[in-house]
Amino acid sequence: MLVALLVVAAVSGPTNQTAQSEGGGQEDGEDEKKAESKKSKKGGGSGNVEAAVGETVELDDQTLTVAEVQRNYNPQNRFQKTEQGNEFLRVWVMLTNTSDRPFNYGQFDFEVQDSNGVQKRADFISELPYNLDSGDLAPGGNVEGNLVFEVPRNDNNLRLVYTS
Repeated sequence: MLVALLVVAAVSGPTNQTAQSEGGGQEDGEDEKKAESKKSKKGGGSGNVEAAVGETVELDDQTLTVAEVQRNYNPQNRFQKTEQGNEFLRVWVMLTNTSDRPFNYGQFDFEVQDSNGVQKRADFISELPYNLDSGDLAPGGNVEGNLVFEVPRNDNNLRLVYTS
């Protein structure tokens, strides 16, 4: 079992901002642009690998990029609310199969860890555009999509935990 730990939120400030790199590079706007991917060190067999938003992590049989992060995401369904003191975090991930055999993927492979070490799975958000679902990824295939997590508001030490 391989675990990749990715830094996904080192940002603070107004809503509708996108973290583009470690250190808090940000961009305003409705149509947020995906960060340019950078190669990271090879993941190697086991252990944790950390990468900033926009970096690509090369694991044994796949690559993973957290291309975009949006704090204080507002779902289209106005009835979906967070608990007091929390916010929704939207994360755009990209997976590529670099092996010669298919592998399973899904939203339950991802959790967000807050600064207190609490890990939570993705929330089901109805009407989430480009939702990362689950399935099999063929050799050479790639998939990308959104995940949404309920996280403590203003926690700037969030990490995305991916278990392949």
